[in-house]
Amino acid sequence: MEEKVVDIKLAKTAKDDDKQAGSENTNGEDLNSEKEDLSKDKNTSEESLENVTNDGDATEQANNNNDTLGSAAEEITSETNQDDSTSLEANTNVNNSADGEKNENKETEDSTADQENDQQEEESREPVAESKQEQDKNTDGDKGKQESVPATEEDNKNTDEQQEQSNVSTTEAKNEEDKSTDGADGGAFSKGQKSDSSAKDAIELQEVQQESFKESTNFEEPIAETKSSPAQEIVPEPSAGEASTAAATEGDLQKDDQQPDEGSVEPEEAREQDEDKIPSQFYYDSSELQSTAKVAEDSGLPLDLLKIHHSFGYDCLKHHNLLMLDANTIIFIAGNMVQLLDITTNEQKYIRSTSGGGIGAIAVHPSGKYFAVAEKGVMPNINIYEFPSLKLYRILREGTETAYAHIDFNPSGSLLASVGSSPDFMLTVWNWADEVIMLRSKAFSQDVFRVTFSPDNEGQLTTSGIGHIRFWKMAHTFTGLKLQGQLGKFGRTAISDIRGYIELPDGKVLSGTEWGNMLLWDGGLIKVEIARKHKKNCHTGPIEQFVMDEGELITIGADGFIRVWDFESIDTADSHDDSGIFEMEPMNELKVGNGVHLRSMIKSVDPEAQSIWFAQDANGAIWKLDLSFSHTTKDPDQLFSFHSGVITEAVSSGVSQLVATTGDDCTVRVYDYSSKSKLCQTRFNSGGTSLLWIPDIIDPKGRTILAGFEDGVVRVLTVSKRDPNDTTPVKRQSIVTNAQLLLKQAFKPQSSKVTSMAIDSKGEFLSTGGSDSTVFFMTVGDVYKPIGFVDVPGPVTHLTWSPPHFDKNTLLVFCANGEVVEIEAPDSDTYDTSKTFRLKNVKMRNATFKSVKSKLRVRHNFFMYESNRMSFTDIEGVNKGSRVKYLGNRTLRFG
Repeated sequence: MEEKVVDIKLAKTAKDDDKQAGSENTNGEDLNSEKEDLSKDKNTSEESLENVTNDGDATEQANNNNDTLGSAAEEITSETNQDDSTSLEANTNVNNSADGEKNENKETEDSTADQENDQQEEESREPVAESKQEQDKNTDGDKGKQESVPATEEDNKNTDEQQEQSNVSTTEAKNEEDKSTDGADGGAFSKGQKSDSSAKDAIELQEVQQESFKESTNFEEPIAETKSSPAQEIVPEPSAGEASTAAATEGDLQKDDQQPDEGSVEPEEAREQDEDKIPSQFYYDSSELQSTAKVAEDSGLPLDLLKIHHSFGYDCLKHHNLLMLDANTIIFIAGNMVQLLDITTNEQKYIRSTSGGGIGAIAVHPSGKYFAVAEKGVMPNINIYEFPSLKLYRILREGTETAYAHIDFNPSGSLLASVGSSPDFMLTVWNWADEVIMLRSKAFSQDVFRVTFSPDNEGQLTTSGIGHIRFWKMAHTFTGLKLQGQLGKFGRTAISDIRGYIELPDGKVLSGTEWGNMLLWDGGLIKVEIARKHKKNCHTGPIEQFVMDEGELITIGADGFIRVWDFESIDTADSHDDSGIFEMEPMNELKVGNGVHLRSMIKSVDPEAQSIWFAQDANGAIWKLDLSFSHTTKDPDQLFSFHSGVITEAVSSGVSQLVATTGDDCTVRVYDYSSKSKLCQTRFNSGGTSLLWIPDIIDPKGRTILAGFEDGVVRVLTVSKRDPNDTTPVKRQSIVTNAQLLLKQAFKPQSSKVTSMAIDSKGEFLSTGGSDSTVFFMTVGDVYKPIGFVDVPGPVTHLTWSPPHFDKNTLLVFCANGEVVEIEAPDSDTYDTSKTFRLKNVKMRNATFKSVKSKLRVRHNFFMYESNRMSFTDIEGVNKGSRVKYLGNRTLRFG
């Protein structure tokens, strides 16, 4: 029979019939006598079982013997319980103080029982692990809690019922008894005194009957851990009734400072926790969530009519918009897409936003396996994508109202922090894997540029923005985990917008300023301001970013310089006078280039290129930098060039696959969209506002472009091939390419920005309009000659000439105030422009367009037609002079 760990209550098995003796030794002798009689009966039963056959009478006889032995074991158990109870009370009375209060007696009883239970539980684990593995799965449970509960009459009754219902085959009983006899040699009863073998045999036989009953009724008991013990104590197993009694007293045991097993979780709580967690292999279908083109119903147009061919854009003005996913892949935001660019093959991949709006911020997981995309729009989402599969892994919802400004993973990658834009500026800490908001708080009342976790101090965050920096802690309070923020106080230092900062290992924070110096913060106060010697600023302009690399502190400035500082000197810096300024010089510096505005910098993840960094240039470029600062250091290399800021105009050639663009960055660029490459660019002193590609009626080769600028100047540019052997930089062109833009002519027809340009269908007249509410006419030729200008009712938004089949050559001028002016083409020989270019007596007629949407009123004489689909044939009864307005599936006729 296999050994079992059971309730300690059944291990107390002796009591003297003569209760007046009160001696524990006498009780033990009487108990041993009864055990010997019981052992003889057991041996007789074993001999009968060995000789019995399958005959029914023999089986019945064996069952009767078992019943007799079970009843005897029960009587001994009951007497033992009474004896132990008396013994415990006697011991309690001796150990208690003289007052003898009942509460103290109770506490002593429980304490004594708890100590015995702990000792017996430790001594019982080892033999159980060796002798019983299969039945432990079904017979463990909360036994550590059951051991101190005394047996009751109801428990004994339940045991009798189990014994009466059991019908054990003789072969199984014999095998179980043999196993029990072999495994019980080194056993001992509780308290180390009741160790007689005959009593153990009786109890073991009772266990066989109980186990057989469990197997026949598929009864299972909860599993609990057991502890090994050198004593290898074997104690009897509780009945089903005793197990229920022990469960009922679980609260009492906890009140007596009985600590539960470490890591134990209630089944219902564990089930709820599992339900809250999202399976690790769960993914969303991104094709159903990403924004697509809008197609009208019944139009017959396919949804994929337009597909992105290539992107020439990069939002280089956005803070920290350059990250690395692997050694060859960089990621950044371009419009309403996230773009993944292979820097070796120039291959591009795109992820559209799910909101249909733009992208606010991106972040890469420390493992490089995931990246987060925070969007813009109405209650935008943060989408977590897996790399390199680009599967949509998680969606974080309702973290801000309109747009996210910045997001950041903590060093372990388990948490994600986000900060929103206006109007809420909400700081949120996410358990992103389960899509759960952990903490949130309003970060500030104005724009917040950045939020980051401290790389060295777990639970600390920092935010900064317009006129502030704030230090946060994830603190445990009596109401739970909270975000506690401390606003940095500038004191006598001028308040500054803070774009770049870094958390130091000792808890201090080093930040930049608008004027280029560094501020060392300690405990929410400025400890010292750091400048260069002779009170020179560390950088000219704001410091955009701080980086710690191999024990060195690196600053990235808007002036295009990268400077390396001694970290120890900065960390221990202090002012020696009342100025509050500590002066020091950088150890190394690198000037990236003229006209470079560094915004951020990221280190290469290629282990073979540890000194290589990639820098974001706010003036429209991505640079590859070597920061080894040795005699073999390579010069900065501009990998890609883009527009910086708004692209105001884009036009395509009518005879080739070229397209030209201009924007606020003062550049004009020409691209070959078939080869997905940029041909050339040139930079001017003013931002571009309009473009016109000269039609083939004037330039059959399609090489001439007209560009208008904010200062009212129009430039005539020609695209030409460049001699591959000529490496001389072209004026106003930042990089050498295979083509170049050459300036052919420049003139200034407007006093303010040029908003529109047009050439008539015959190629005779060029007209330009501007925000100064004038339209200028010029003749077209090798050189553009002025005719004069006319005043129009408002700023010009668009110009267009009449088609060639019209009788008169006229120009339509659209103004910002809603008026449209039709002007006949002037004759250059008719007007005298020797004194002024203002043209008089030019034939013009005006038409005014006004919005009546706000003035519409539904009067009493209208008819309403409702149907799921409405067509013109449905309203045949409407008079010709009536006005019809369609509102969804409703049609209104106004009399």
